[in-house]
Amino acid sequence: MIEESRARELAAEFAKGKSSEMELAIAPEPPVRRGNVAYFACQSTEFLRTGNWRDMAIGNGPVAVDLVTGECHMLGAVEAAEMEL
Repeated sequence: MIEESRARELAAEFAKGKSSEMELAIAPEPPVRRGNVAYFACQSTEFLRTGNWRDMAIGNGPVAVDLVTGECHMLGAVEAAEMEL
């Protein structure tokens, strides 16, 4: 099982290249865990720095990290809402 700190690193690496419009980063709050998957909130680095809603990334969801394999994928906003994340 992958530790939370390593899962956060994997999520951060995964999020870096996911948007051509803005740089994405993992938010500092703890992940939501469901079974063997940790869901890390993902937001624009500018929003995380400033807190200004105009800098927010919209339409993306969290980065899911499989805590067994380390595989990552990003959820969309609708999928995240349906999962109540």
